[in-house]
Amino acid sequence: MTAGLSIVNTHNVWVLDWTLIVTLFGWALVLGGAFRIIAPRIVKQIGEATMGHPKTMRIVGVFWALLGAFLTFKGYAWF
Repeated sequence: MTAGLSIVNTHNVWVLDWTLIVTLFGWALVLGGAFRIIAPRIVKQIGEATMGHPKTMRIVGVFWALLGAFLTFKGYAWF
């Protein structure tokens, strides 16, 4: 939640380009943190159910790696 609040406070930009990913990620972290505070048992159940599916974990891991590579490229691009 702290990371999400930091992102939202510094980068709450709603422009239709690649920077929107950063804003949406910040809001997702805020909402995820709030959900963890409000309903920790449900979060634990979701986590346990997800850990039981190794293929899903690999797919999600590849998605986050590609998203991270894209954001790194865009963040360091000069154009």
